[in-house]
Formats: sequence, structure tokens, C-alpha cells
Amino acid sequence: MHRLLLETFVGSCPNGMECRHIDGNSTNNSLDNLCWGNRIEQCQDKAQSNTLYSKVTKQMLYEIQSLLTAGHTQKTIANKFNIDQSVVSKINTNEYERKYFAVNK
Repeated sequence: MHRLLLETFVGSCPNGMECRHIDGNSTNNSLDNLCWGNRIEQCQDKAQSNTLYSKVTKQMLYEIQSLLTAGHTQKTIANKFNIDQSVVSKINTNEYERKYFAVNK
């Protein structure tokens, strides 16, 4: 949806660019929240808004780790907690703990 809005109202995606959600919220497809940018800018948007990590509590983290250990798929876990599968993947590789808990101790 976001890409279609940009292509319709702003123009074609430049090479090497992708759709940015300026507030870091990928569900906010308001045209004033969208622009073309590179991957680094997109990651910076998410980091500044903390949307990538802010939804997961420590209790959820432990439960997700337990479900991963028990063999549940990342997609199933993401759906259960209403979070993006990329967050479950980061929890699975301990990247989540290094980035989130190191910052929020």
C-alpha cells in the first residue's frame, strides 16, 4: 500500500531507494509520513521511534524464547504476539537483547 501511494502521488522509486515511514510506524501509510529513502534511513526512522523493539516486554521476550526453543515457527510466534516476524528473528539470534536491553537497562 505505501509503495503504491508514493508511486501514485510522488513518482517512481529511484534506484537503490525504498519507501520510508518517517515516524517508523509501518502501519501509518499517511502520505505525509512516506518518502523515498535508502535502507539506512529506514532503519534510522525505526530506531528513532523505537517501534522495532518497543512492543516486546521482558516477559514476552522470555515467552518467545521458550516458544522458539520448543520449535514453534517465527511466523506463528509473531502472529501470537502481534509483532513483526523480524522482531522474532532478532530475538532468535539474540540481536534483540544486545540492541534493546543494552540500551534500556
